[in-house]
Amino acid sequence: MVAQVEDSNAQTDLSRSMRDKKRQLCYEVTKAAYDFTIKDMDSLDAKASSMITFVGIIVGIYSGFGKGFLDSIDKTKYLYNYITYYNLALIILIIGLLVLLISIVCALVAYKLYNITIVPYPPYFYEHYITNDAHTAENILDNLTVAFVSAFQLNNNKRGEKAFFISWSFITLLIGSAIGVIFMVVAFIAPKG
Repeated sequence: MVAQVEDSNAQTDLSRSMRDKKRQLCYEVTKAAYDFTIKDMDSLDAKASSMITFVGIIVGIYSGFGKGFLDSIDKTKYLYNYITYYNLALIILIIGLLVLLISIVCALVAYKLYNITIVPYPPYFYEHYITNDAHTAENILDNLTVAFVSAFQLNNNKRGEKAFFISWSFITLLIGSAIGVIFMVVAFIAPKG
């Protein structure tokens, strides 16, 4: 009889040890995923900041050179019967600048989307777990794991939105750059005044 009780206690201890290991593993995996989303959001913010700076510099250079090229074009020479080289170049310049400004706006929106969910929220954690002796270590670990899962989902959605706007910022940068090349071609072939 004593041997059966000891075997039962050993199985209970083994079962408890397995549950604790499982709890700890779930917590660690969930926290690693949460930490990744936070780190990736920081990386996306750095990309958005770089895009804002880079595209801002391109807009400044493009508009400065654009004005110089426009001033050199003969405003009276027609490409077709109804449009001058100057008007065509001006339209292309304005479209290119607008597309580049859209790129900046997309990067700004991506940079602004930074509402991250922090786990644990220190005041709540302190009030409900540190000052309250009713919670066990297992209970705290389980609640933190659930909080990390919820925060991961919210943060991952924000991360997706950031990535979407940064992608569009890059796409509009490429389109604006292509329009800038077209502008340069039109400005170079236009008759000079």
